[in-house]
Amino acid sequence: MTKTTLVSLANIFFGFTLQVLFLYFITPSSLLDTYIAQISIPFFLTGLTLVSFREDFFSNMQNDRDEVIINQTIVSFIIFSSILCTGLMYLQGWQLRTCILGSFYYITSCSIGILSASIKRYLSNFIALLPISLMYAFTITIFLIFLSKAITLSILMVTTIASFVSLCIFATYFFLKTSFNIKFVITKYGYKIKFINILHNSLFVLYALIEGWLVSFLNTSDLTHLSFVHRIYTALNGIGVLLIFYNLDSIKTFSISSFKSKKLIFVLLGCVFVYLLHFLFFQYQILDTTLSIINLSDDKILLISIYFFPAYALNLFVFYLFRSNLGTLFTVNQIIFVLLTFVSINIYGLVNADNLVFYLRSFLASWIFVAIYGLTIIRKNNMILKAK
Repeated sequence: MTKTTLVSLANIFFGFTLQVLFLYFITPSSLLDTYIAQISIPFFLTGLTLVSFREDFFSNMQNDRDEVIINQTIVSFIIFSSILCTGLMYLQGWQLRTCILGSFYYITSCSIGILSASIKRYLSNFIALLPISLMYAFTITIFLIFLSKAITLSILMVTTIASFVSLCIFATYFFLKTSFNIKFVITKYGYKIKFINILHNSLFVLYALIEGWLVSFLNTSDLTHLSFVHRIYTALNGIGVLLIFYNLDSIKTFSISSFKSKKLIFVLLGCVFVYLLHFLFFQYQILDTTLSIINLSDDKILLISIYFFPAYALNLFVFYLFRSNLGTLFTVNQIIFVLLTFVSINIYGLVNADNLVFYLRSFLASWIFVAIYGLTIIRKNNMILKAK
């Protein structure tokens, strides 16, 4: 395992650690609900932007010896999204200064993404991952410092301060290491964010926005437990995304051979094993003591996990389908249909979320729909190619 992969895994671990700290120390729980709702839109837009240009921008960044060329569409998209962030947060009912803070966090996070890409190009793949690591470290440090002084800052405030400090430190490092010879140039050339890519990538972050926007339909306990399990599966999927991104060809070969051999039975046995673990944890309450420390119920965590396990597996499978088709799979009309259906299923589940299981089933159903529809389109495209 390379140093780059280790740092990526460490970043996932740090993110999960932050989740646990916030759950343990932020009281009352209604305050945590407020913070989760507050960060939903900035986090959604940050995730959408970075997912949309992160991998391709990293690999396709065009540069001369002393220039980092940033396409105008990237800058325009970031500016538009920051304005949208402020507007959507204001519609949620936050004060204008909180809305501006959310927009500032978004811009800072995007700047870290561009800076990391530049470090990757000119200095080191390993160093390029460290701004995120430092941001997590600063977030934990700032949170604990203010906690020790009996001051409770919002999650948005803490992460914004940490992001800005990390950006300043690594921007200084970058320019010093390159002797201030590198210029950032905004031009019409270079990698362009494509509208259809944004639509495809929005699938992987939309559910977080929906939950944050419709947070009032969830009770305090359900929201806290959902957030915790989301973090676990997001971390696991992050590892899966790394494996797919760096080993796409070998995974393609394995997946094709699996459907032509007995290898698929091991995948099915793995799924059975996971559900067996769920049963054992339910039966003997193995996690009860540990989870009660951070005011969580093992029964509710396991109930959510039973539905989230296949849902996130399908989430990762859809990502694999997209990457196997150069980042996109559907036409514009098809992806709009997928998004509208996906959003409708999740919203319907949330507005009936007085029964948590109803929402969990809806969440799972939305990913089943996307996966089946994606496979249908692939089959249709293959039949067209064979006909030709």
